[in-house]
Amino acid sequence: MPQQDFFAIFLSDLQNHWSEVWVVSAGSTIMKPYALAAFFALPILFLIQKFILTKHGVFLVWTNPWFLLYTEISIIIALLVALVGQYENWYWDPVRNISGQFDDASHFLSGHMIAVILLNINFKDLFRLAGRWGRIAEVIFIWSIMAYAAIYSEWNESVHPERYWSEYWDSLKDMSEDFKGALIATANYNLIVPFEE
Repeated sequence: MPQQDFFAIFLSDLQNHWSEVWVVSAGSTIMKPYALAAFFALPILFLIQKFILTKHGVFLVWTNPWFLLYTEISIIIALLVALVGQYENWYWDPVRNISGQFDDASHFLSGHMIAVILLNINFKDLFRLAGRWGRIAEVIFIWSIMAYAAIYSEWNESVHPERYWSEYWDSLKDMSEDFKGALIATANYNLIVPFEE
């Protein structure tokens, strides 16, 4: 059986079925309202920070325009991949009758997106954490939130087998992909946004 051209189908769905793709509400698409809220709120917070809060020594966000752009692109890609994946039912492998492997991409991108969004927020100063150890504690806190979302997602699938059939091995794999995404997001944040005390 020839391999599907997933990228061509992805682009075709976005061009020809975007209104149907956009309203998909299964699986990881539950993150859509939160991701969209962050998509619009983070640039506004950045501007408020830059022109008002910095003058008063208040730092709610610790980012720069480049990482903010990276965040916006990450949100859009993660949402579109999850939506098209659900629309096309790429999460199920009908040939082998098991969970599909497409969710490797969507879980990686979801974990990455959650971490990228949260890395913009200055939890280090909000919790009054100092130095490199403060940065490490901030990352652990961000990863904990991402882990909660990943575990909740897998738990939600396990209690709804009629809607999401997911084997134990698949749940573990999905969570490992979420953590890989968060790791890449954190590494990129530290490359793009300079550390300052």
